[in-house]
Amino acid sequence: MDLGELFGYLASLLVFIAFYMRRMLPLRIVAIASNLAFISYAWIDGLTPILLLHGALLPLNVLRLFELQRIAAEVATAANEEFSVEALLPLMKRIAVDAHQTLFEINEPADQLYYILEGTLLLPELKKEIGPGSFLGEFALFSGSGCRTATAIAQTQCVAMVLTKKAARSALVQHPQFAIHLLRLITMRMLQNAELHSHSWPPSAQNEQPSIAPSMAYPAVALKVPERAGADRITRLWPSKKPLPDASVDRVTEFLRN
Repeated sequence: MDLGELFGYLASLLVFIAFYMRRMLPLRIVAIASNLAFISYAWIDGLTPILLLHGALLPLNVLRLFELQRIAAEVATAANEEFSVEALLPLMKRIAVDAHQTLFEINEPADQLYYILEGTLLLPELKKEIGPGSFLGEFALFSGSGCRTATAIAQTQCVAMVLTKKAARSALVQHPQFAIHLLRLITMRMLQNAELHSHSWPPSAQNEQPSIAPSMAYPAVALKVPERAGADRITRLWPSKKPLPDASVDRVTEFLRN
């Protein structure tokens, strides 16, 4: 086995290892090593097409490796730095909100994130005030339902900066500090909500009937089942084309009544 063939086998092994990699940074490093092995193999054995191919792939993989390291460094820096909203100002629009005006209502579809510059807003469902320097509406913007979780009412004349949902997603990519800040903000507010609910649960012993915890509350429904009540409805819901036996109707009715 000559030296060129040895480099060829080494290059093939490195390519296999690169395909096996799951993390991008080690993959780029192995890909660079395979490029060098293929260039050596092609140079020794005079294989011009392989030499040209991996001669072009080598700087490309080196460039991508530096980009990955830069992004990792930016994320590490973002985690340790304070976020400044000034970086988002070119993407935002300034609005004014009159006193007692409703900015948005609970269960309303959300497509905007707000940053409060002046004034105070009240979230009546949470019994909480939001003042200058605070983001508002981040929960709904990134939740699965996409709906507001509370109503926001201006207590005073307010000035806010608005970031649309599309612009917010773009900012998450362009500014890692913004993503880290939102992650911390959402985590903090989730902990605050959990603490708020824990103070109202378990229910007071003075209540005859315990209520459901706030995060699990559902409206109660009174169910009255007289004799043979619901038999016609049960028959209509029966999935089979065959008639529902009277005995089955009796058993279901008795179960509902008990």
